[in-house]
Amino acid sequence: MARNIHPSPGGASSPDPKGSVEDFAHVNTIVMDLDDTIVSGTPPLLAYIETLYEGLSRETRLSMAEIAKGFAEIRLNEIYAFTKALNQHGPLREKYPHGDLNERFAHIGERANKAFVDALQPDPDFVAAIERWHAQGYRLILMTEGPGSATTTKIDPLPFADALEKVGVVDETSPVPGQTLAQLYPSKLWDLIVPLPAGFKEDSQVVKAGLDAMGVDPKTTVMIGNRTDRDLKPMHELGAKTILVNHFNRRPNEAALKRQIEKYLFGGKEMPKGAGAATTEDAGGVTPDATLERTARLTELLAGPPGYVPKTGGASPRPDVPRPGPKN
Repeated sequence: MARNIHPSPGGASSPDPKGSVEDFAHVNTIVMDLDDTIVSGTPPLLAYIETLYEGLSRETRLSMAEIAKGFAEIRLNEIYAFTKALNQHGPLREKYPHGDLNERFAHIGERANKAFVDALQPDPDFVAAIERWHAQGYRLILMTEGPGSATTTKIDPLPFADALEKVGVVDETSPVPGQTLAQLYPSKLWDLIVPLPAGFKEDSQVVKAGLDAMGVDPKTTVMIGNRTDRDLKPMHELGAKTILVNHFNRRPNEAALKRQIEKYLFGGKEMPKGAGAATTEDAGGVTPDATLERTARLTELLAGPPGYVPKTGGASPRPDVPRPGPKN
């Protein structure tokens, strides 16, 4: 099968950054990153943190430093679980030694959750592409380094939730003893969740174990993400095709948003690797099979899995062939 290539300075060939449909003709499974690939990553996280921290500080008269210190002590919980872990917040518990603080400040948690969802900003072209791919019969897998508590909240309101076959997320512990994550964050997606260890995108073999659990063969798969280092590199090492989309990475105020998160969560120190949203995609030493600044081109490159035959007339028909691959 012909590759769309151009000579590199050393005389060898490298993939055309625009890609070609022939490069992806064998693909039957699409694995997708979430934050800053399908939905905005940093703005909703910042909106959630600001609403929560400022609301608690205003109502309790605790300083922002005290609010931040209390949450820093329970960092084993995922950030989105903070509103369910207020009973573990030292300064709050010291000021209010009795009662259920989750319940006492539930209204602030609700405001923070609403701010989070309102700031998601899904990319409409990517959403449309997912719906089209589902109609064409691709297997659609989400693989994100976010926890299920946040991921289900992000995906539930979006129109493509029913198109997903599996959702790989970072494993987390319920912040409320005796209640499961599914009870705390009701969602139809929990049956699809595959928990993976924190930092799993740093190790291609850990990624492979996750793919094996989902019944995914990387050699007939394409990975779409906004970072070469954490999204594309491990999949490339496993033999998958890769597509870099960098529309969200070009936000003009991304650096300022990141500094705000660092101020709230990390006391002004640099954000740890993998925390929050990416501001660059230049790490990883991987040349993607395609680099897209416009996600509308995704359906040009991924025009249907093997065996898909478009019907004449009508829009986005379901394929006449079974969807490829087992559904576990």
